[in-house]
Amino acid sequence: MVLLVFSAALGTFLILVYFRDVQDRFVREGALLGGVWLLINRALDAAVLLPLLGMDAGTYMGEIGLCYLMIPIIALGIG
Repeated sequence: MVLLVFSAALGTFLILVYFRDVQDRFVREGALLGGVWLLINRALDAAVLLPLLGMDAGTYMGEIGLCYLMIPIIALGIG
């Protein structure tokens, strides 16, 4: 649980830093940033975490994968 809270706080901070340089199309930038970040996390988990833990895709989505939806939600909200 602590890791989840820390990750959300750090991710939010980094998204805010990213948006300092964005001048327009904030919602588009937020959606793009959140989507790319989500895909990167899912790809890394598929390559490393799933084989390491021996977890199937359904269990992964139920226990870990849904938490990653915070990323695009926060990025879109800030945008």
